[in-house]
Amino acid sequence: MQVVPKQGLKTSSIAFNLLFLMPQPTLKSWILFLPQNFICFSGWGNKILDALNERWGADRAFQWVSSNLIVQQSYHGGCLEGNQVKMLLQKAGQLKTALPSKLKKFAIALEQFETVTTSCFSTLLKTSFEQDVANFKASFLRLDINVTPKVHCVFSHVPDFCRRKRAGLGRFSEQASEAVHHDFKERWAHYAVPEKHPKYGEK
Repeated sequence: MQVVPKQGLKTSSIAFNLLFLMPQPTLKSWILFLPQNFICFSGWGNKILDALNERWGADRAFQWVSSNLIVQQSYHGGCLEGNQVKMLLQKAGQLKTALPSKLKKFAIALEQFETVTTSCFSTLLKTSFEQDVANFKASFLRLDINVTPKVHCVFSHVPDFCRRKRAGLGRFSEQASEAVHHDFKERWAHYAVPEKHPKYGEK
């Protein structure tokens, strides 16, 4: 029986369909190089913020974030989620004015990444996306912090993926896997019973 979703974004996240429709020889490559934009987005943002907070000292960066109504979620270990990282990007210019001269490079890196998000993280791909990523990479490396796998993904795999697909990452969201979670919870409700139920273990 085919389940038809009630609603969904008109993207290439292909919810409720086969996740891969390509020949087998190319399947492995696309699995390896398909960036998850949300993970890249939040991962590098928290990396920069944590490093800035350590260099600035006395939790000044975290206090600045809090004073600008950017809330760190405790259930994510005190990290910023995607929407909060987006707010941090939008306020990078304000942060730059608050930082001492030697730390302004952190705000510059945030500004550079905001440019990256507009050039290749939306559904439209700007022609400047490769140069935008290169500019962000240069500003990030000036921070003298480790390049994590998520940051490396932005440097290398995001532009490679966008170049191959000729589209922005916004067309390839995590909607497919999230839709599976939603469907499973609905189906599970028809079969789940409490542990003390006489048929527990049979269902």
